[in-house]
Amino acid sequence: MRETLTLASVVVLTVVLAACGGDSISEPQMPAEPVDLNLVMADYAYTPSEVTVAPGAEVTITVQNDDVAKHDLVMVAGVFSELVDVKNAIKADPDIVVAEIDEVKGGESDSLVVTLDQPGEYQFFCSLVGHFVAGMKGVLTVDG
Repeated sequence: MRETLTLASVVVLTVVLAACGGDSISEPQMPAEPVDLNLVMADYAYTPSEVTVAPGAEVTITVQNDDVAKHDLVMVAGVFSELVDVKNAIKADPDIVVAEIDEVKGGESDSLVVTLDQPGEYQFFCSLVGHFVAGMKGVLTVDG
């Protein structure tokens, strides 16, 4: 009798705990795979100009300037159609700038590492006079 009562108690307790537990125990999230993003700068454009990465991925951005002109790279949270809009947004909130590479001379390269945890679109562009208007911009999308 005592064994039956103990077994019944264990069954009842298991049912109660299962009902209360819900999804409190979850599988740990695997970190996103690192990404090597190689951007070629030439003819007032970045190639590729559209890239998608998973949230939390460590992205190594390498720019290779295959042009005669100097270029740089600025990456901001959001996408803008006019450089003046980007500049106004940066003035209002400097934290939208998530990455910067200073001027790179023709034939040279530079790199940086950035981790973007928040899903969304991040625009990268050349901030030198006339380059944005000429089309030197792209979008990195964080999605997953």
